[in-house]
Amino acid sequence: MRTPRTTWALIAALFALVCALALCIDRGFNGDVYMSLLGGRFITTHGFVMHDPFPTIAQGGTWLNQQWLAQVAFFHIAGWLGDTGLTVVYAVLLAAPLALLLWLCRRKGVAMMAAITAIYFPGLLAVIHPRAAGFTVLAFSVLVALIAIAWRARPEGRRGRWVVAASVIGILGLFALWANLHAGFIAGLLLIALVTVGL
Repeated sequence: MRTPRTTWALIAALFALVCALALCIDRGFNGDVYMSLLGGRFITTHGFVMHDPFPTIAQGGTWLNQQWLAQVAFFHIAGWLGDTGLTVVYAVLLAAPLALLLWLCRRKGVAMMAAITAIYFPGLLAVIHPRAAGFTVLAFSVLVALIAIAWRARPEGRRGRWVVAASVIGILGLFALWANLHAGFIAGLLLIALVTVGL
């Protein structure tokens, strides 16, 4: 029979495995990374503008830079830790949602946790290079965790009401942050709608 210590060890091992795989596969940056770094530098230096300042097809056109916060984060991480540091931090960012989901499923057994990891990793290949979409992977997993925690709480008790209230506040705060990181927050709104219909 598994002990909590072995369960935590398994979660840590699977987290480290996905981190290492993400780090090994991300061998070079693509154009999205450089545009994010350039956008982060521009916002840090000049603040917000409503026109596209870069010499691209959209130069001078309306710039609705919805993922500005991700760009600023990437720019500062690369400034502090260099390109390699950004790659390492991003690998951790991609593996963190898996650790959270494994924690939610920790009572389902080793086979289920291994299956979740096997299904989870191929999905990361679409966002393996540092992109704002990586924040959506994390934010969506946090949203799932908050919904699950609220779902499991017993609202008739005082503690349960506090848990539900804290989860709702956490969800509101998550969306406030997520909406400035990546447009994937729309998928989170869809999940909320589906959960509401399900209730």
